[in-house]
Amino acid sequence: QSQEILKRILTRLKRLSQNETQLRKYLLHLQQLSRLRNLVEQTAKSIQEMPITYDIRKDFLYKKGIEEGDIRGEERANRAKENQVITQGMENGLDIELISKLAGLTLEEVETRIKELGLA
Repeated sequence: QSQEILKRILTRLKRLSQNETQLRKYLLHLQQLSRLRNLVEQTAKSIQEMPITYDIRKDFLYKKGIEEGDIRGEERANRAKENQVITQGMENGLDIELISKLAGLTLEEVETRIKELGLA
């Protein structure tokens, strides 16, 4: 039933739109509403079947997701580098204070990581 309603909405939007730009705007609004109603897949499939092109890479939510993914990736890379400094420091018998300076972490953070990494 929802698929049929969606088709009717899309048909109506096509008729009401004065140009492709306006139709795209309406489709973006519809897509945002569909996310709220868990109709994302149905909307995406219906939009893909339409004779216009929609570049998902220009979508605000897509860009936001990419940005958050980049931030998480950087955080993971930084943590991995810090862990590597701690591990190598411990293996070479360095003082925890020196390791904390090299890793750019507080003594407490280094001690916690040493326990997490099983180096204690």
